Amino acid sequence: MLVISNKAFAKLKKDDRELVREILTRTFETIDHRNRKDSAQALAVLQRQGIDLVQPPYDDLERWRQTVETAVQRFERQGFFSKAVIARVRRLIAEYRRGRR
Repeated sequence: MLVISNKAFAKLKKDDRELVREILTRTFETIDHRNRKDSAQALAVLQRQGIDLVQPPYDDLERWRQTVETAVQRFERQGFFSKAVIARVRRLIAEYRRGRR
């Protein structure tokens, strides 16, 4: 994650802002690609070590989602995650899912 304040970014010349956007876009695309590759390799290692991947039956997905929601609410109540963090993660998940359709 990289954070640049709007105030600092706005001080850059327009051409420089475009260049920064372009470079950061390419950089994060490269990082995303590497992360996907690393994840696939890690998953393959787990499978070679005897870990089985399980896809829950479609009919059970809602029950799985409810179980996860209950756990997230418990974590929030216990202070593991703030409401802001949970809201942000949910927003990012929704954006990701919209992009996959």
